[in-house]
Amino acid sequence: MRRPVYFCIIILFILMACGKPQEAAKSKAVAKQKVPQTQLCIWGPMRLRTLGLEQTVIKDFAKSYNCEIDLVLFENSAALWDSLFSEKLIQKPDLVLGLDNAYSMDERVKDVFVIQHSMNYSQFSREVYLDPEKRLVPYAYANLGVIYNSRVYKDSPSTFGELQDAAYFRQVGICDPFKTGEGRGSLYWTLALFGDPGYTILWQSIKKNIKTFYPDYETAVNALTSGKINLLIGYNSTTAWLEETNKTDNRFKFNLFKEGSWQYSESAAVCIDAANPALATKFISHLLETKSQNLIPYKLGLFPTISKAQLPLRFARIPTSSFTVNKRLKQETVTENLPLWLEFWTQTFDYSVIAL
Repeated sequence: MRRPVYFCIIILFILMACGKPQEAAKSKAVAKQKVPQTQLCIWGPMRLRTLGLEQTVIKDFAKSYNCEIDLVLFENSAALWDSLFSEKLIQKPDLVLGLDNAYSMDERVKDVFVIQHSMNYSQFSREVYLDPEKRLVPYAYANLGVIYNSRVYKDSPSTFGELQDAAYFRQVGICDPFKTGEGRGSLYWTLALFGDPGYTILWQSIKKNIKTFYPDYETAVNALTSGKINLLIGYNSTTAWLEETNKTDNRFKFNLFKEGSWQYSESAAVCIDAANPALATKFISHLLETKSQNLIPYKLGLFPTISKAQLPLRFARIPTSSFTVNKRLKQETVTENLPLWLEFWTQTFDYSVIAL
């Protein structure tokens, strides 16, 4: 009578034992599917992490495309560019972000980045300068002018001539042209406006009002908000960004110069010898999607380049420049004369860059 019972119990144990390896194998298969199949190597400036683009747009892409992102970050534009053209570089990245348009006025760009033929260039705002060779794809921009503390100055200078006024003695901060796109853009701005040697006369006349030079834009903005300086050559979007992030901080105002403005922009580009060029191109498309572009004002403090992107209310109220002067300065002129311009800068200013 007991044998059938024992027989059923034995059969049950056998079935359970057989089921466990099958379930384990199934779990391993599912886990294997979740492992990223490809890796995308991205180079960019440290601000991608400190301002939050890494945790939003970059992280979202990795999840959407089931890939691993190898993000290599550099202190500033100079460090990024020096590494790109280093003779010791064994393998270039797939994709580079944060390529500012001042440092990108370099003829070597054609030797490093591929042309983006498939990109939809009609989606960009009309105000945005596009790379005529289509190697650099802009995703953020702003116009340069002067940001000032309205509690210290009721009005700010509206021309470079007014910036020479003694009322601004040692109150002006500028980003370092040897390290940042914002600083080099400021130098190019004056060259586009006043030519050579006109730009030398200008900088010598406002030298007394410049307190120091900064190694990156975030450090310069921190100096402004902490009261170390009261004027800063910076983005027309910075005051709105400060209000959006601090909510109540409306001390700072922005003024566009009547002579015209320099447009600062940041671009993405795919390297010629990229291991995953198709995936890198998909990342650029992802960066230009409306969802990603809507985050640019919050995460970078800049304007999105795509016309369909939604602007925060404070950004929508920002006055835009009647004209920008970027096109007055040619790449060939920059390549030929940059060493001389930087030599003038070194001879004119005896300054020490603030450490991070």
